Amino acid sequence: MPSRIGIIGNCGSGKSHLAAAMAVKWHLPVVELDRLFWMPRSFTAKRPPDLVQAEVAVKKAEPAWIVEGVFGDLASLVLDRAELLVWLDLDWETCRTSLVRRGFAHPDAAAQAAMAASFDRLLAWGEAYWHRDTHSSHRGHGMIYENFSGAKQQFRSRAAVDAFIADLRPA
Repeated sequence: MPSRIGIIGNCGSGKSHLAAAMAVKWHLPVVELDRLFWMPRSFTAKRPPDLVQAEVAVKKAEPAWIVEGVFGDLASLVLDRAELLVWLDLDWETCRTSLVRRGFAHPDAAAQAAMAASFDRLLAWGEAYWHRDTHSSHRGHGMIYENFSGAKQQFRSRAAVDAFIADLRPA
């Protein structure tokens, strides 16, 4: 069982879901890159890059973790210590359906309104995953996956991810 795992994929691909399942079975802490990258209650307001990179460095130094997120440049900062890389390479319709189902509900009315406005931008950004040319794009994730020298697993369907989760054995 690996003790340091990276999970990459488009928004809505199920990275958080997979990380949570692995964390329960293998007793590993989860580092959500979204929580480090974005300001609270936003998909558009970024935290200062030096602060984000410093927090990623602290997490990287820990003995065990699951780092998950769409931000390939941030994920790449920890992958030299990862023992397993998982790429959730799912189609846009599957990702979009997951995002819409998950929604942007928040108990605070002001936060709910702010989230609704930025949610539309998140959907547009996710749909452009195959057309962007950044570390956070399909091409970028493919390059990260290809260049990773450790154990790796690529999933192209929700059914394959679900089967993997069902087969996870406790630590």
